Amino acid sequence: MANITKITELILESLKELNQLLPPDQQLPLSPETKLFGSEGLLDSLGLINLVVILEERIYNEFNVEVTISGDLSTLQQDNTFKNIQTLSEHITRTMQNKTP
Repeated sequence: MANITKITELILESLKELNQLLPPDQQLPLSPETKLFGSEGLLDSLGLINLVVILEERIYNEFNVEVTISGDLSTLQQDNTFKNIQTLSEHITRTMQNKTP
């Protein structure tokens, strides 16, 4: 099953894919500390949605498990799910562990 290291790798791969869609001056650094969304975040709401779609597809392809990352975006923003890559990895790992019977 998924571990936080593998989830972080999938997030970084998803960011690489997203960066290909962005102008060079708007591309995100590929680091676990990269601020994704919120007051210091580098993504706008459309960029966040694109990242979520790419990432959910990668998770399904890797683990054959459907995971909804976004849920209620306002709630996720308040609990810092998308604060950085590390917090997103932790959220996805917990979500996937809760899906395991």
